[in-house]
Amino acid sequence: MVIDGKYATAAGVSAGIDFTLRLTGRMAGDEVAKAIQLVIEYDPQPPYAAGSTATAPAHLVAALRASDLVVSL
Repeated sequence: MVIDGKYATAAGVSAGIDFTLRLTGRMAGDEVAKAIQLVIEYDPQPPYAAGSTATAPAHLVAALRASDLVVSL
């Protein structure tokens, strides 16, 4: 999710939910966004801690960087 001035964008299902909550927080306040999150019981917990190079196992990051499968990582 990216907010840049008057432009905002997100891609994917959970990113869309995150985007909506963030936008709601900006427009109606954080408490409203938190209430909505609670009502929809949105508590994302990815099955792996590998969503960024900071949390992914070092050997996996190194292997992907060395392969042709990933353009930039």
